[in-house]
Amino acid sequence: MLPHSVLLGGKAAELYYFSILEKPTPGLLVKETILGMEKGGKAFTAFHEHLLSQGFQRKMVTGPRQPKSIPLYYREDLGFLEIRCPEKSTLKNPYLEGLSAIPNPWVKLLLEDPHVVDLKYMGRKYSVRIPQTGRFILINGLQLKIGKKDNPEHQYHASQCLVLILYLLVLHEELREETLNDLVDLKPPSLIKEFQQNLKDCGPGTAIWEGAQKYFLELFPEVKAVQLTSWYWKFLPALPRVLKEQKTGC
Repeated sequence: MLPHSVLLGGKAAELYYFSILEKPTPGLLVKETILGMEKGGKAFTAFHEHLLSQGFQRKMVTGPRQPKSIPLYYREDLGFLEIRCPEKSTLKNPYLEGLSAIPNPWVKLLLEDPHVVDLKYMGRKYSVRIPQTGRFILINGLQLKIGKKDNPEHQYHASQCLVLILYLLVLHEELREETLNDLVDLKPPSLIKEFQQNLKDCGPGTAIWEGAQKYFLELFPEVKAVQLTSWYWKFLPALPRVLKEQKTGC
């Protein structure tokens, strides 16, 4: 499946340490594996059969953030495997025949021009694809938005998306620069404006920020909270500069 998929979520965040920073990664203790693919359903029945042959079972799961049950794969020792695919105008429900995949509005962007990371496991080499850094940060930033009536599960999800942003950008100038460079080429500008507004709404002092900061400081106990706020007030003004570069083309 690796040549046909892009690794998403927390496990992708861990691979940025290997691929760009060339450093060992502090584990995020992520329980699920998320793969983005161009499509699911009958066209990829062979992948579905392969997962079943490897001991995975298809499960329909309902959670507070899902109004409907969603199809996941599960194996006791590996946890949940989630396949996401781009939304189609003619497709409103998850694929239930062949490869179980969940239509998602952000996957199309994440699949564009990914990085390739070479890994070695059990004596064999594998190539794993992860999203461009800027796209990965942007999509997590777009999910920070919550409404006044959102339940605690929505707030927790937004906080975890902020954790991934902090995890990659607070301590690593290389990733910050790569993120901003990627965003200059990303259209439409409205996405970056929405990301900027979400960061403003979820900044220091908010419940989402406090939850993300607590988890981040547990991962990096040597870091002080002031370093996170310092990063925030430097990164936030960088987004209008990205929009200006887009407009002027320089």
